[in-house]
Amino acid sequence: MIFNPIFHYRNIIFFLLFINFNSFGQLKCEDFKTGTFYIENEKPDNNLKKWIIVRTENDQIEYENELGNNPMFLKIKWIDDCSFTLKLDVEKLKYGRKPIAIDPEQVLRVMNIRIDGKCMLYKTTILDENGQEFSRTNKFARNKTIHNIG
Repeated sequence: MIFNPIFHYRNIIFFLLFINFNSFGQLKCEDFKTGTFYIENEKPDNNLKKWIIVRTENDQIEYENELGNNPMFLKIKWIDDCSFTLKLDVEKLKYGRKPIAIDPEQVLRVMNIRIDGKCMLYKTTILDENGQEFSRTNKFARNKTIHNIG
């Protein structure tokens, strides 16, 4: 077999283009730092509960079911591009929903587990008053369609 440099270089270029096109459009952690996101949870009675999250670099507002509906205000502190903490914004508590299960002094830690398409699977961890850790895994999306990424 004779080595053909043109054929060899053409294969290398095709391979590099293939890698570029496959990674094009893949979201990264920093794509979830700011913007509007959607969460859907199925409740025990099989009803679907939805939240809309509007996030800036330092703040997060969570709405139940639709924008403007019963907001909860939180402050964000970024640990890195893939994890952050949330704490109730006590100055804005009077303007929105007062969560029953969260003490204003509690801090929720949120960490990215993986990204699949336009969805991020994440884990939220909180310590109770006895120092016991509770965590929950969920997903949110950059668009209104939540994909199953179990």
